[in-house]
Amino acid sequence: MQAIRQEVDRVLSELGAAVGTPLRLNAEGLIALEFADDITCTIEVPDGANRIFMHALVDRVPREGREAMLTRMLKRNLFEIAVPGAWLALDSDGEHILLCCSAPTQPADLDSLPDTLLALVTEAGELRRLLLKHDDSGADTGQDRPAFDASTLFFRG
Repeated sequence: MQAIRQEVDRVLSELGAAVGTPLRLNAEGLIALEFADDITCTIEVPDGANRIFMHALVDRVPREGREAMLTRMLKRNLFEIAVPGAWLALDSDGEHILLCCSAPTQPADLDSLPDTLLALVTEAGELRRLLLKHDDSGADTGQDRPAFDASTLFFRG
């Protein structure tokens, strides 16, 4: 196992101990964590990489109003994402909106991984609320979803 993966496993183990769930990367260097509000965050440590990659599922792209949703998503990418260096993207099938970021793999940077993970998941919840408060035409429905409450975050095993 690479030293980087061992360091990420160390941080995940500490995080897991704090929440009462054993956490570690699988053989491919991946772990998917499920949080409250059905937000899933995946951490990837590819072989030979000098960065770790994280992405949180924001939501599914609707069939109706797809173009309007993608326009809103692209507009949000420009200076409106609270996590520094994060961006919105589509998954490889173009069906899901992901909030993505990467982080250096230096030990000092890895120690902030739990904070980065919390920020990413919190922002994914907030973006879900903001992006989906429009109808299929892209018009604001006025039906604001409740603000994402980070205090409800928990891991599901």
